[in-house]
Amino acid sequence: MNNQNSAVQWSSESERIKFDRMIEDTKRYLQYEKKRVCMFPGCNENAIDSHAISKRSSLNLIAKNGNLQTIASRYSPLQKDMQFSKIGINQATCFKGFCEKHDTQLFANLDKGIIKSSRDVAMQLYRSTCHTLFMHHFFAELRLVMNKYFDIERFEKIGIEVPGKEKEIEYKAILKRLHQRKKLLEAFINSDLDEPFPQSPQTIVSLAFENYKAIFREIPYQIPVAISQTISKTLDGIPFEITLNVIPNKDSTCIIFFWDSNVYHADDYMFNCFVHDINLLCLIELSMIQYENWYISPITVDALSEEKRTLIQEDVFCWLEFIRWSEYDISIFDEVRRAMLIHLSEKRKNLELHRLDNLPRRADFKLRRQIIDNKITNDSLR
Repeated sequence: MNNQNSAVQWSSESERIKFDRMIEDTKRYLQYEKKRVCMFPGCNENAIDSHAISKRSSLNLIAKNGNLQTIASRYSPLQKDMQFSKIGINQATCFKGFCEKHDTQLFANLDKGIIKSSRDVAMQLYRSTCHTLFMHHFFAELRLVMNKYFDIERFEKIGIEVPGKEKEIEYKAILKRLHQRKKLLEAFINSDLDEPFPQSPQTIVSLAFENYKAIFREIPYQIPVAISQTISKTLDGIPFEITLNVIPNKDSTCIIFFWDSNVYHADDYMFNCFVHDINLLCLIELSMIQYENWYISPITVDALSEEKRTLIQEDVFCWLEFIRWSEYDISIFDEVRRAMLIHLSEKRKNLELHRLDNLPRRADFKLRRQIIDNKITNDSLR
């Protein structure tokens, strides 16, 4: 989840530069350079660079000169902004996950762009879950480094988020649930269970993994974004995680949603989203504003007007405003949306044309960011 606080008050520009360099160097080491062991049970081989979304069959397809775009934080001396930034396909969704043998063997179909059976879906969810686990451990290590090099009280004074005791307990509970997910998927992978899917773009496939459910569909449009998101939520006081994977292919896109059905009774909502192509497009666009870990084609970003690009960046910063929204009111994928128009009712077509041709009016960004700053500061110091 997006966790930025713009109310950073540095004593000097050199302090800000020191902090930025330390964080970036540490992140690069922990995420890409530190030796890790393969995450497959019983394997002690060194992990190589794995990708939650296949670099070979998906990231390469939507990249331009080997690069994608994502929205990342950018510090200035007194504040933090969110901006579209270049990221190489070697880094997008990258994690030290599996040894060469298991990365190659387990995900052979995925790296060929094949998701045609229940086993393929389980493999994609397994890859994504391991990526999420890795990133949670990565951020825990990063917090330890930050605590070592910087005084906690100083962090709080300048506005850098420092997790309180409740947050630390929450992080541990999330890790426990993610490990349970991993074991559940491993049990399915190690079984002989596999069910081929009907070959139709209208087919919606629902799968059960004990108390978890997954819903899958391949739509006949390439949506040029790769997404591997696992989001922690709470419903009626019960915490749980939901996962969204968006895997672009040459002429299609595979979408997978995965959730704990004992807590989140989302069957009707998910079916309504998955039965219509335009609803899935809207779901993907909203998830990009609400959450991180998405990588979009630079060609799509280049096609955005400057005004639209700025508004999207500001909305990502103010992500808390959109938590209860059902659809985002700005079209990110104009070309895909226009291709879908011919299949829509007249009423829905007019709605989507309005989304394409008009930009909404927002409150002044300074006011919006101040509200978000206050909310994040209060939550982070619990």
